[in-house]
Amino acid sequence: MPRGFKRDVAETAARNFDDPRSFVALDSGCEILYGKKDIEKRRREIYDRSHGRCEAPEHSPRCKGFAGWLEGEWHHTYLHEEKKCDCLDAGAWTTGVCHRFAHRKRNPRWSKP
Repeated sequence: MPRGFKRDVAETAARNFDDPRSFVALDSGCEILYGKKDIEKRRREIYDRSHGRCEAPEHSPRCKGFAGWLEGEWHHTYLHEEKKCDCLDAGAWTTGVCHRFAHRKRNPRWSKP
């Protein structure tokens, strides 16, 4: 299975994901999302929950505290069993500078949403 998770067939069917690759993990209940529609829907849920406020666990000194839909970024706040999961509670809406500040030790490549 992708990312090391096993698929919960019944729970995946119940969630009605748009992309057939998206699924719910068997043991953890984590959602693993693929495809523009499923990912964009989760991004919207995280943005709506935050009302655009930066939810970074540790803020950059340059954080302005607010990031609109186009400027903000979805930050995965924790890993489940060392694997990235796309659950709503595992995501935070952040400003771009806070997102990069959170990953400053990893130096990842960034892509636009």
